[in-house]
Amino acid sequence: MNGVERGRWTGLLRGNRGGLFLGIVVLAAVLAPARARAQGSSEQDPETAALVAEERRDADLARRRGRPESALSRLSEVLDEDAGDLVARELSARALLDLGRHDEAEREARAVLAGARAGAEDAVRAARRLLTGLLALRGRGAEGVEVARAAPAPLEPAKDPRDAHALGRAELEAGRRTAALTTFGQGVRAPAEGWEALVARAACQRALGDLSGASKSLVAADEAAAAAEGTEPDVLALLADVYFEADREVAGPSERRSAGKLYSEAQRLAPPHEGAALGAYRLYRYNWQRHRQSAQKLLSDFLSARPDSIEGLIAGASGDLDDGQLKSARERLKRLDELAPRRRAVRALHAALAWIEHHEDECTRIVAELVAEDPRTPTPSARSGSTCSSSTASPRACPSCAPRRSATRAIGRRGRSSVARSRTRATRRPRSRRSRRPTKRRAGARTRGATTCARC
Repeated sequence: MNGVERGRWTGLLRGNRGGLFLGIVVLAAVLAPARARAQGSSEQDPETAALVAEERRDADLARRRGRPESALSRLSEVLDEDAGDLVARELSARALLDLGRHDEAEREARAVLAGARAGAEDAVRAARRLLTGLLALRGRGAEGVEVARAAPAPLEPAKDPRDAHALGRAELEAGRRTAALTTFGQGVRAPAEGWEALVARAACQRALGDLSGASKSLVAADEAAAAAEGTEPDVLALLADVYFEADREVAGPSERRSAGKLYSEAQRLAPPHEGAALGAYRLYRYNWQRHRQSAQKLLSDFLSARPDSIEGLIAGASGDLDDGQLKSARERLKRLDELAPRRRAVRALHAALAWIEHHEDECTRIVAELVAEDPRTPTPSARSGSTCSSSTASPRACPSCAPRRSATRAIGRRGRSSVARSRTRATRRPRSRRSRRPTKRRAGARTRGATTCARC
């Protein structure tokens, strides 16, 4: 370049110095977000960070109010701006799980763990907690225990009841009952801050059989939730579960202790709420003689909205076996084999169906496998015994009940003292002739849900 040309370019640059500077600034502003998204950066100015945090809170509130689709839409916008937002990705996994999209939820949770970085320990631990519970739900308890204990940010059951509940569920599904009870005990003793931690503590207490303690924790959780963002359906549904387990009644001993009303309120706040819908189904199925509410309709409506709910399909298949609806039971078990083939409850249902269909060897094999994994579990015996007493037409003793004949009879003889028996005889009121001959329907209802075979 000669001196004349060099002078011309120098003059142009001097004359357009302001425009050149503005172009560089605009180009940097355009490229910076793209570079941040490519690198997974979460660095934002305080004002933008506050707006994003508010958007995440609104999305999670929409999820908890029964609108997971809306939550996913909002979170996808956040992730479009910053793919490295681990909090938004973990909340997306929760919404996907609520919708029954288990594979996608698992991928999102694993993506959070894969993108773990300094300063994001809370999001990583929340994703680890979610993934541990999801694996337990799908019958992969041993894998869930490994995920819970992996680094970085392993679960700390002695410090957070939410961690204890997730890990305890995985250990229980893996057949490690003693370890699970220890973990639940840690969750009871761990400090609980916020309504979610109080709900997890209540779940641990319930798993240990402390219904009174669970009720107190849930009442405290309800108060904490009301002071934050309002009444939470999760709290109401679990409190109703506790009341139903204690009273076995729709209304309970007082107006404030009505499981039926709590389920209805949870459903009103977040339709369709899985815990409330399935709890109401069990409640009205148990009290079918005293209320006109159709338990089967409650379950059908929920499964219409959430057809891939694992807990809903298990409840439906169990009811189908009790009612002799074998075609529907097979269809639901087929879907469960795709979603959670190794789930202990699913395998117990397969054992019951095999017994009904006269495949005794298959039933015995499945029950033996379940007992070998967890010798103290009552599930296989309870499931096959209930089916044997309510659905089997021939007078056969199921393999779970037969070995318990002498033990059951001995417990029946030693169950009450002579003083208690005499007091019962003295206070027993005479029954009418009609009440001494219960109808066939009532007699059948008494055998439903028996833990041992009535014929045994």
